[in-house]
Amino acid sequence: MPSQVSYHPDAEVIKIEHPTRGDDTRAWGPPYASYTESSGKTGPGESAYFLSVNRNKKSLGLSFQHSSGVDILHRLAKDCDVLVENYLPGALKKYGMDYETLSKVNPSLIYASITGYGQNGPNSNRAGYDVMVEAEMGLMHITGHRDGPPAKVGVAITDLTTGLYTSNSVMAALLGRAKTGRGQHLDVALSDCQTASLANIASSCLISGQPDTGRWGTAHPSIVPYKGFKTKEGDVMLGGGNDRLYGVLCDCLGKSEWKSDSRFATNAQRVQNREELERLIEEITVTKTTKEWLEVLDGSGMPYSAINDVKATLEHDHTKARNMVTQIEHPSCGPMKLVSPPVKFSESKPSFKDKTLVDNRSFVGGEWIGSSSQDTFPVYDPEDNEKICDIADLGQEDARKALEAAQKAFDSYKTWTNRERRWLIRRWADLIKENKEDLAAICTLELGKPYTEALGTVRYGTDFLDWFEGAIERQYGETIPAARANTRIFTIRQPQGVVAAITPWNSPVAMVTRKVGAAIAAGNTVVLKPAPETPLCAIAVAKLFERAGGPPGVLNIVTSSTEKSAQIGEEFTQNDIVKHLSFTGSTGVGKYLHGEASRRLIKTSMELGGNAPFIVFGDAKLDSAAEGLISSKFRSSGQTCICANRIFVHSSVIDKFAEVLEEKMNATFTFGSVWDSKVNFGPLYSGKAFEKIKAQIEDAMSRGGKIVSSSKSPSDHGPNFFPPTIVKGATAEMRFMKEETFGPLAFLVPFETDEEVVAMANKTNAGLASYFYTDDISRLWKVAEALQSGMVGVRVGLISACEQPFGGTKDSGVGREGGKDALDEYTEIKSITVGI
Repeated sequence: MPSQVSYHPDAEVIKIEHPTRGDDTRAWGPPYASYTESSGKTGPGESAYFLSVNRNKKSLGLSFQHSSGVDILHRLAKDCDVLVENYLPGALKKYGMDYETLSKVNPSLIYASITGYGQNGPNSNRAGYDVMVEAEMGLMHITGHRDGPPAKVGVAITDLTTGLYTSNSVMAALLGRAKTGRGQHLDVALSDCQTASLANIASSCLISGQPDTGRWGTAHPSIVPYKGFKTKEGDVMLGGGNDRLYGVLCDCLGKSEWKSDSRFATNAQRVQNREELERLIEEITVTKTTKEWLEVLDGSGMPYSAINDVKATLEHDHTKARNMVTQIEHPSCGPMKLVSPPVKFSESKPSFKDKTLVDNRSFVGGEWIGSSSQDTFPVYDPEDNEKICDIADLGQEDARKALEAAQKAFDSYKTWTNRERRWLIRRWADLIKENKEDLAAICTLELGKPYTEALGTVRYGTDFLDWFEGAIERQYGETIPAARANTRIFTIRQPQGVVAAITPWNSPVAMVTRKVGAAIAAGNTVVLKPAPETPLCAIAVAKLFERAGGPPGVLNIVTSSTEKSAQIGEEFTQNDIVKHLSFTGSTGVGKYLHGEASRRLIKTSMELGGNAPFIVFGDAKLDSAAEGLISSKFRSSGQTCICANRIFVHSSVIDKFAEVLEEKMNATFTFGSVWDSKVNFGPLYSGKAFEKIKAQIEDAMSRGGKIVSSSKSPSDHGPNFFPPTIVKGATAEMRFMKEETFGPLAFLVPFETDEEVVAMANKTNAGLASYFYTDDISRLWKVAEALQSGMVGVRVGLISACEQPFGGTKDSGVGREGGKDALDEYTEIKSITVGI
């Protein structure tokens, strides 16, 4: 219990058990978590009790009666910080495992002995059981319904209290050791801890000389009203802790007159007339459901709560938000859920609910594999440039095997009915939603995206799977009137085959679901190469696909370093197995891949770079335009392909717009740790990105640009942090006009006429997205049609959605993702002529 209470994610805890039967609590069931078939174990499984109190521990079976067992323990004790034992006093001395012996092996050892009644005293040789201690040391006598019999508390409160006292004492002993260099022996007794937990009740008895205040159920002996009241279908706890709060309760109950009633006006009067007041309150509370009362009491300022059962507690919104339920992968029982540690450490990354989603292997043919060369490459946390882990670095031969696995899977997967594919996508989407917190945490870890924003990214990714799932059974063919009377013509859509997909680092969940989801929904199989900067999200999404029942080989993940990426690209473009190459990334790489793929005339989908104009006309509402620009320019720290890049503002309003924009930016952004739920702006993905931004702003300054707003210095928030920055005096000669910024710089360029600004907006090889703000309806239509981009946002700063076709013109790519025709990109039309 102390190791459970004092759990830290970096601690290593080893539990010593009996070598043959193990810990007795393994049999404390039902319920049991059943063993998996692959474990090779028989029996009912592991008891829920054992799994709960022994989470995060390793297990070692040792016989103290065998010299080698004692020797192993001595070697462990020599290197460990803390040893906790719960034998009767003196019982371990004969094995040489008492404090006196082990402190000679390790003088810095903190040795905690937990017994029922301590190392001395008349009961020290009695075995300690928590329920017996609760009875003997006063707790049971004050627990239960008013005037009813004594009751056992519903949880192991004495064990938990003892664990808390022990863990705090261990921390104090470790602090003392840091000063003296020596360990010490902690004598902890359940009886002492239970007596101490009586706290204020014990103090009242000592002062008054009375036995105790008796049993009060959910009520408080000295405060009225303060108890649970029945509702229409359950119970609600109400706490009128003082006269003011009692008055609030009266108002909520619709009984304001009770505040001045001579029977109830003061707490002393309410205690004296307890039974009458509680009866009157309950006559009202039973008229509504618990949920209805919670809505009435919400925001009132008085203490209240539903009285929930354990299942409702575990499913409570706040329980979920605090990540108090975690999923683990048990080696013998498979996936299971347990209660998480309650304390959050500010200097530690949040632990995952399901740690098995974090993996460093690739996924090929239904198997989790490393590189055939055993090569790996590192992945770093952009917030501090610390290495997260090493990932399997696959090469060209590995990619070839993945394509072969995908082809083999396609031969059977293409026969699946639309309904079967639909339910596969549905299960996959549901699992991603269930694991959204972990996926967001992985995204935050490897991309540096603030956790709250990462949650939105995961939701955006599942939107596409929801959309594709609905589109699967709407892949219609056509019946075509034939010119010849004796023939009939119709068309069908069929999957293309193996799709090779390459995704970027800047949206590592949504980019996977948008490409892979559409391809698999249409009946294809996929080999995906995620960006080397952010492979962990793709791996986690693939794990959930596997759990959803995705057949082996339908989805394959090939991870590779930047150095080996060219090998993977060569295999994807030259292997005859590949029937479609889908790529999102830089324009230069996309053009190269498109050219290489064209040698085999395979279909490509290319979503490439942007250089989006954002136009603020003189008649625009400046508040709305500034809010739209913040959404478009600064989300993901400016690192999306559709971010506004060149901001054109009519000269008549540019100064005012800069003021409004700066004011709204200062009110919008919160900086700090990306794990803080209040933070909404994070670092750039790498030092390379930081240097590019720095070069662009230096170029602008050298050409007459002026910074009018920059929130905080980069050093405040890590090596890759660059603050949201506004630059005025920007001109057409500056670097940002010709190259995508991919960072939080807002360059404001003045213009005079509609014709001038449309010409400047279109003066780029990119054509992915454009934005503008105007209140003139005629201008709205003319400018929207004149802008040369695949997507236009008019009076909005967010333009990407699953129901919308996403893609660009000119050098920004080929094809579309999302929208009603999303699956058409991954199918072929077959025309069938039938003679009759």
